[in-house]
Amino acid sequence: MKQTAFSLLCLLMVSSFAFSQEKEDSDSLIRLMSARSARLVEIDGKPCRKVEGPARFFHNDTYLLCDTAFWNVDEEYIDAIGNVKIIQENTQLTGDRIHYIINQNLAQFRGTMVELTDKDHNTLRTKDLDYNTKDSIAYFTGGASMKDKDGNIIESRKGRYESKLQLFTFIGRVQMFSDSLFFISDTMKYRSDLETAYFAKNTKGWKDDNYMSSGGGWYNRKNETLYFDRNVYGQTAEYETWSRDLFYDRGNENAVLRGDIQLLDTVNGSIILGNKLNYTNEPRYCEVLENPVFIAVIEENGEKDSLFVVADSLIYRDQRRCDVDSSLVAQARERKELSKVDAIANIQQAMRDKAAQEAARQKKEGQGRVPGKQKSLTDSLSAPADSTGGVSSKADSLMARAGTEALNAEEDTTMVQNDTIDTLAVEVIAPPDTSRVIFLDAYHDVKIFKKDMQGLCDSLVYSGLDSIARLYTLPVLWNEIKNQLVADSMQLVVEDGQLKKGMMISNAFITTHETDIYFNQVKSPEMVGYFTDGQLSRFDALGGASMIFYLMEDTVYTTMNQKECKIISARLKDGNISKNYYYEGVKSDAYPLFNLEKDKQQLKGFNWRGDERPESRFDLTDRIIRPSLRKETLDAPDFPLFPNTSIYFPDYIDQIMTEINSRKPLKWIMPDKGEPDEITSEPVKEAKRPKIKGKNINTK
Repeated sequence: MKQTAFSLLCLLMVSSFAFSQEKEDSDSLIRLMSARSARLVEIDGKPCRKVEGPARFFHNDTYLLCDTAFWNVDEEYIDAIGNVKIIQENTQLTGDRIHYIINQNLAQFRGTMVELTDKDHNTLRTKDLDYNTKDSIAYFTGGASMKDKDGNIIESRKGRYESKLQLFTFIGRVQMFSDSLFFISDTMKYRSDLETAYFAKNTKGWKDDNYMSSGGGWYNRKNETLYFDRNVYGQTAEYETWSRDLFYDRGNENAVLRGDIQLLDTVNGSIILGNKLNYTNEPRYCEVLENPVFIAVIEENGEKDSLFVVADSLIYRDQRRCDVDSSLVAQARERKELSKVDAIANIQQAMRDKAAQEAARQKKEGQGRVPGKQKSLTDSLSAPADSTGGVSSKADSLMARAGTEALNAEEDTTMVQNDTIDTLAVEVIAPPDTSRVIFLDAYHDVKIFKKDMQGLCDSLVYSGLDSIARLYTLPVLWNEIKNQLVADSMQLVVEDGQLKKGMMISNAFITTHETDIYFNQVKSPEMVGYFTDGQLSRFDALGGASMIFYLMEDTVYTTMNQKECKIISARLKDGNISKNYYYEGVKSDAYPLFNLEKDKQQLKGFNWRGDERPESRFDLTDRIIRPSLRKETLDAPDFPLFPNTSIYFPDYIDQIMTEINSRKPLKWIMPDKGEPDEITSEPVKEAKRPKIKGKNINTK
């Protein structure tokens, strides 16, 4: 025993002395620090030292530990077998066996599995791995999977680890699971000190039913922030988005999209374009800057049309109805009820009521009606064009207050108690209304285009609470090109995506372009327009109206007719006035057009602005609208399968998928099997599919 120990000591001293003399580079010095025994043997005709351990070598500030080592001093290599470990300051590797080439500082791990662990407790497992002890760089080529201390996974077909930089590089079919997010990419770099993954080329990501693809980007696990660039596409249950790049803060659920942006709201059939978009998830809020465009897809008479709105900035948001501020709900309810008021119908009803009261009074007094001498007020309702009907001041006030008294009326209810049974009044609380309500705000230099209507204003506000769009600061609308509507402000009532009614508030003016010289004109303090199938079919000028229209004889305009009265109600057909009704204090004048002064041909405030009208949607934007990709992504999701993880961390992915599907089943269909490894051409172990509601997904 003493002789063996003495021989080992001599061997260590001679080996160390020989290497220190023969090698100028101090890094090449390798020391056998400890072992149970060492002896000279011959392998394949070459002398070799067999070191039995536990054995400990030291080289390049690195420890090599093993059960048994065969050390060829002449050819400078060590074959280590059994419980092999390499330990550096920040890195530890374990495996079954290695071939360590001393002059190349290269440890080649081969066997069933090798495991690399860094100081942050990231654990990488693979079958074959090369590690340079001088550069502290590891390489793998046969597929690997890495799991961190928090259970996040990254795997790829090949890659490397640079200990000094705390940098993992994964190449070839990279798949990642992190914090309920799934990613695939061609290449990924992971900085363990920064907890940041950097993606390059063909990157895709999933979160529950959400999907994203891009040319690259990064994800910071510590701050839960993501950045993607180069043709970024995103998909949620409600939206699809395209942009040049995207930044997303998961903690605050805020996103910033930049460059050639398109947001497609697949639920509401609307599209947003722009070059910068700020997004907040709940309540959903989109602020669009830099050439923003809003597009609403509308279906009329079985045909689809699009409404374009551009402005300096757009805000598009939707919110659960139960979360909307109660004061906004009350204001919208009042606007909605007032929008239902039909002043002419109220006047006509007041006239009928007055006539009925008069008839009842006469009948009661036994007077009756004298044939040919009296005319019922109701008879005036069917008067021909240019006829007048009298309206009392009381009826006139009813028109002004139309419908408001009904809103304030309260139903008289009395709780009845049974003589023998006491009945308790039980308050039934309705569940909250979680339906989504859309809001759109467009500010400054607003332009509107639809094939049958165009418009301009300074700002536009739309609320889904009342389906009313409000236009402010001298709005102007053109309907069927020839009709121009102007007022200080307007309110447009939209039903089922179609314009039904327009209320022109203060200094209302309608102009119809008949020829380059002659324009039919109507002005009043307020007007209400009614639309049928997108065309202006009726308008009511209220509160003191003036009107100019031109009469034609034998295809030649010969006369200008001017009317003034309290109210004018006009019916239109194919964009032309077919019948007029005049109410209270009618004044009528006719002028031959021959030598008629120009100032008499126009009402005060006349201003035809036809040259400002957008002629096509390309006057608003020339952006190309991308088609939906929802079907394509569903048909070929390419969801990560983690074949290497299934080998090196068995059942772990199954556990993750079970947990995720217990919360919300994924819609992405995963393939049945892993694919063969491109590097080794060996089939990868089949990965188990996730279960949804206790059943395997059918992929056939």
